[in-house]
Amino acid sequence: MAVAKNDSGTPNINSAGSVTTLSVTTYTVSAGSNLFLLVGLWIFGGTSGTPTITWDAGGTNQGMTLVTGSPAALATAIVYLYQLIAPVTGLKTLTASWVTARAGALGAIAFSGVDQVTGLVGADTKVNTGTAIGGESTGAVTSTATGATVGVCAFNGTSLSGTTFGTEVFRGGGSGTQNAMSYQLGGTSNNHTWSSPGSGSWAAMGVHVLAVAAGAAGWAQRTSLNPAAGPA
Repeated sequence: MAVAKNDSGTPNINSAGSVTTLSVTTYTVSAGSNLFLLVGLWIFGGTSGTPTITWDAGGTNQGMTLVTGSPAALATAIVYLYQLIAPVTGLKTLTASWVTARAGALGAIAFSGVDQVTGLVGADTKVNTGTAIGGESTGAVTSTATGATVGVCAFNGTSLSGTTFGTEVFRGGGSGTQNAMSYQLGGTSNNHTWSSPGSGSWAAMGVHVLAVAAGAAGWAQRTSLNPAAGPA
């Protein structure tokens, strides 16, 4: 089974100023098998403690796990990634909270066909930071024909061009802050790259979304030795 994008609605929000919580209420994880939710959180203006992110806040309250390697941080641009295997489906509330009031942004992407034990391949996660005028890249993130990669970037500046690779999920920002997310299904070595004509602090992360193994879903294992019993 190959990984496929499996969501709808508006997946992101940017704060109007310094806040300690953000919520997306316009986003749906669609029904499907072997579901996986990946969330990006962007913080600008300095550190603010380790944030907490909850899917279906006020309902089942599914807590999300910080992805290994997070955050990618340089000066005033910080980007975190959080993951959740088997998120509940439907139009739900995604909420992020942190300690010190900062400008922030929150965004999500969901997939079907994802490994339900690992979700992401930690060895393929790339974390990069930079300050040079021109842009920032996730670096080469290994993928497979059935997997996917996701790239996210934060830029403490006023202008951000879309990624030169993959499909853009969103790109936006507030006053002097920019954030973006992109994805690519399949491929072998994916490099998500953004650019700007201005200077500022950059931070970027890229991850490999692992496809569920062939045969991992479908018929349940037979539990009876009686041939007349049929499928378990």
